Amino acid sequence: WEKKIRGWFDASGLGYTFRETEAPGDARDLARNVDFDVFDALVIIGGDGTLHEVCNGLFRREDSERAKEVALGMVPTGSGNGFAASVGSRNVDTALWAILKNKRSP
Repeated sequence: WEKKIRGWFDASGLGYTFRETEAPGDARDLARNVDFDVFDALVIIGGDGTLHEVCNGLFRREDSERAKEVALGMVPTGSGNGFAASVGSRNVDTALWAILKNKRSP
């Protein structure tokens, strides 16, 4: 999936930085420390556990009020993808298209 997702981002012309997690808690730490002056959105590539960690990291920040305004995208690559299914975005291609076209919903 990584080659496919990178291909979509490269073709989009958007600037991006990939950060890969290696251990439990990494996604939480990445979200807690992301510089919102550099990044205006976070795209989570993973499943429900990764999403949970990112949300925990965002809301544990000193500037958590600002974190609530950051756009989150989810590319479902986990084993269950319950969250993605609940918002109608269980397919990787559909999720990528929506993210890259900036299709947002509250």
